[in-house]
Amino acid sequence: ILLLGDIEYMNQNMQEAQASWQKASLLAPQNQQIKQRLDKISREANTESGMQDRYNTYFIIKINRDSDNIPGFDISASLDAARIAVSNDFNYLQKHKIPVIVYSVSEYQSTLKDAPEWSDGAYDGKLRIILYKNRPNFKQVNSTIVHEYTHAVIADLTDNNCPRWFNEGIAKYEEYKHGVKPLISVLAMAYNTNNLLAWDQVDNAYLSSSKSEVLLAYEQSFSFVYYIVDKYGMSKLVYLLNSLSSKPDFADAFAKTYGVQLVQVQKDWKFWVANYIETWAETPTPIVD
Repeated sequence: ILLLGDIEYMNQNMQEAQASWQKASLLAPQNQQIKQRLDKISREANTESGMQDRYNTYFIIKINRDSDNIPGFDISASLDAARIAVSNDFNYLQKHKIPVIVYSVSEYQSTLKDAPEWSDGAYDGKLRIILYKNRPNFKQVNSTIVHEYTHAVIADLTDNNCPRWFNEGIAKYEEYKHGVKPLISVLAMAYNTNNLLAWDQVDNAYLSSSKSEVLLAYEQSFSFVYYIVDKYGMSKLVYLLNSLSSKPDFADAFAKTYGVQLVQVQKDWKFWVANYIETWAETPTPIVD
């Protein structure tokens, strides 16, 4: 019954999902996972009850009514553009519809209670995007969609077996290619003050209450992915992601793909950052496909 509810939830059948989880709760009233699911779907259903449905072949879209009427923005077209661009990079074929929820700021914050205040989007099996009504920055929204869609692709390719730091680095890299160029000012400061994150601490840094530490985690991860794609090519990265679906140790899979140990490449990256950090954010090397 729990699994049935999960399936209905991912198909955006909220009433059916809630009914299944309520039945599961009667059978296991102390199960915390079921309670968390019911609490989450209650918030989501309340938010989504007043939303518009938009048709798209590849996405199940619900959008805030005010956001759906913002001149100059078409959520369906933006999603399709991100899908085509990212899928081409990873030789990826999307085989199932992905739910997409487009929120106002207040809807996003009330529904995703654990999301940091600076967050513009999230992916948890569904793409969740904020669209600012009074200050629409379509370029940034499109970039966020590229970022979150990349997470969906990585989840599918790796069967949810990609370290967070690497996952986020790839998503930022795709933003760099197809959206807004990420900044590296926090990375530059950390490098110049000898405060780069230890690689085994980067995942935890994403959960920090310090915004600067979170930003450093993003920028450091992005720069690493930029470095390995620049040096070894995109095909190696795609091969690595596909290999992760069989659940190997990440460092072992990395070494098998690149022919060098992960720790050595991380050391090489640090020398690369030393040479390029001064000019990289301003005039990065153009990416040639």
